[in-house]
Amino acid sequence: NAAVYYSMQNSGQTCISVERVYVEAPVYDEFVQKVTEKVAALRQGRTSGPGTVEVGSMTFPPQLDTVD
Repeated sequence: NAAVYYSMQNSGQTCISVERVYVEAPVYDEFVQKVTEKVAALRQGRTSGPGTVEVGSMTFPPQLDTVD
């Protein structure tokens, strides 16, 4: 939960957002599966009111290069 939340918080545009996660080999596959499922379930886009999306627009153009 924390890996997904803190990597996506404020569309990843915070100075403390997660950029890398080091995962021990025995739990790697399960970790990737869970993160993938959680990220796939996030609602993204233009908000139509409070609580309608989890990931909004990027507001800092250089961040697009970082994400890309």
